[in-house]
Amino acid sequence: MDMGREEESIQCFDKIIELHPIYFPAWYNKGVALRQLKRTEEALEHFDEAIKLLLDKKPGITLGMCLKNLE
Repeated sequence: MDMGREEESIQCFDKIIELHPIYFPAWYNKGVALRQLKRTEEALEHFDEAIKLLLDKKPGITLGMCLKNLE
């Protein structure tokens, strides 16, 4: 993503999500790449899934803490 290759990054994140669907960083990073491409609705869906997975993984964490961790 940092090299301006968002489409290729998205394909990589898709593969990671396919292999490890509960790995929330892949969902978050795909959201970042989608946001960079101005695909806001898709990005929000991926951010939502990342938050859901993080909350499932760490039941003691609050939504506010979760959002801070994803920055």
